[in-house]
Amino acid sequence: MLASVGVTATTGCVDQSGGPESGDVPASSIHVSAAASLTDVFTVIAEKFEVQNPNIQVSMSFGSSSTIVDQVINGAPVNALATASEATMNDAVKAHVISGTPRVFASNQLAIVVPVGNPANIRSIADLGEPEIKLAICQPQVPCGQAAREVFARAAVRLVPVTFEADVRAVLAKVASGEVDAGIVYRSDAIAGGTSVESISIPDSTNVSIQYPIASIASNGGEPAVEKFIDFLLSPSSQLVLADHGFTPITAKSR
Repeated sequence: MLASVGVTATTGCVDQSGGPESGDVPASSIHVSAAASLTDVFTVIAEKFEVQNPNIQVSMSFGSSSTIVDQVINGAPVNALATASEATMNDAVKAHVISGTPRVFASNQLAIVVPVGNPANIRSIADLGEPEIKLAICQPQVPCGQAAREVFARAAVRLVPVTFEADVRAVLAKVASGEVDAGIVYRSDAIAGGTSVESISIPDSTNVSIQYPIASIASNGGEPAVEKFIDFLLSPSSQLVLADHGFTPITAKSR
């Protein structure tokens, strides 16, 4: 299994539908390496995919987009790659490890998260520029860190984090534990935090849109099971799951 920085989860989904095919032994398996912000939603989508395709088993690992791209470039045994930015996916394309053209399946925006009760009384992104505020963001090379820098520049707010985390889930954990006063995460992660954090929206005029692409790895040679998973990810049912988890789905027209 791949090593990844920050939040890492591995999912081996099993058909639990109880139908006539539930006892089938998977005929093939695929491994998907995905951005940390996709941890919850991809786990749900993989389970639904296996129910409809009981002969295909899906395993997953999660980490920062820059880390998982480096792993794939260095020969990690991965069948599909899903990143939290087109820029990091382009690094994989330039390294000639991607088969075909990456397909954008969702987008996201940033949000502010604070500990329960909002002890620092943060109301907007402007408050995060105050010197006494302890702010956590992702590392500069990670998409969520790059996006945070862009948002602060648009808002003309001073950005002085006290910690740079490996991925967005690590930022969320710092906030939930109360180690910092606030963190910048994706909107979907603010939702995933549930009752462990409170969220504050960032105005659209200041916010950025983050595109999520997925692609098959070139060494697969067009593996049908991988293409079937990607098609399923772009299907209406999966797009609804993405929307439920705080992502902005990609419509059929935009695809």
